[in-house]
Amino acid sequence: MSVLYPSTLWWFLILIPLGILQIVHLQRSRRNLERIGGAWSAPEANHVFFVKWLISTVFLLLFVSGGILSLSGLSWGDAPVEEDRSQLDLVFAVDVSRSMLSQDLPPSRMQVARDIVRGLVQEFQSARYALLAFSGSPLSMIPMTEDGYAMEHVLSYLGPGLLSSPGTNIQTALEAAVGAFPQGSNRHRVIILLTDGESLTGSLEAVVPRLERSGIPVLAVALGSVQGGTIPLGDSGPLLHPQTGEPVVTRVNTEALKQLAGVSDSGFIHIDGTTGYAGMSEYIRGIEQTRNMEGFRLQRISRHSLMMGVSLIFLLGYILTVSLRFRRIL
Repeated sequence: MSVLYPSTLWWFLILIPLGILQIVHLQRSRRNLERIGGAWSAPEANHVFFVKWLISTVFLLLFVSGGILSLSGLSWGDAPVEEDRSQLDLVFAVDVSRSMLSQDLPPSRMQVARDIVRGLVQEFQSARYALLAFSGSPLSMIPMTEDGYAMEHVLSYLGPGLLSSPGTNIQTALEAAVGAFPQGSNRHRVIILLTDGESLTGSLEAVVPRLERSGIPVLAVALGSVQGGTIPLGDSGPLLHPQTGEPVVTRVNTEALKQLAGVSDSGFIHIDGTTGYAGMSEYIRGIEQTRNMEGFRLQRISRHSLMMGVSLIFLLGYILTVSLRFRRIL
């Protein structure tokens, strides 16, 4: 079971004031029944009213809960979806935060990321490409194109100067990467995420359901060493900690990126200067070969319509309950 929009679940808090309002309504209605107690037997009338109130309140709360679950993108179970794909679309999501300037991965993490993009563009010349730069927010550099020269030109500008927002928000980067693929395309789709995973903001757990639903695999490439390195600031030396005055050391965060490996067909590679390069092209070719042989993939089944239908049934139950007359219940 997964939820596409987890933030929607906060709306369940509305059940608290709604329940309080229903309790206030019960107390006021009981006082009104006592005033007209001469018309009915007070205990009998109170009993009938309480039963109606209890049933209608349960239906009302279930109706609201079902609506919230419907809006949250709740899904469970898998269904085979036929694959009819050919050729390849790649979206490169490249981290351009300042920590990517570290030289623990020579000549720098940023330069290695550029070289990886160049190498894959040259190797998969029949593919289409899109380039996305991100730090605290994403920026589309090149929409989906077959123009390898445009990619080469833009790569030279790829660096921390593009974005001023601090941090590394992989959640918004992956959401933007999913949106970079043309709608209705029958091509193989892969997101290549190039980052050191440092200073993460956002939530990877929040974007995983959307990746599963879209069926787009992610190759998370971690750049940097576990020993880490300083962050150069040109001729002024390394970046210093504002409180201690010591050089800031940035280290690759592999654990966070490994969370993406749980998404269908996704993979993880750590490049520390000695390993990992060959695995990227093998992974991409493996995606193509596997899908061509199987002819289908499993996709999580959305339960939006089901939850909306159940919610409307509860609403109907609420309306019928409050509409019934006392005499008929007795």
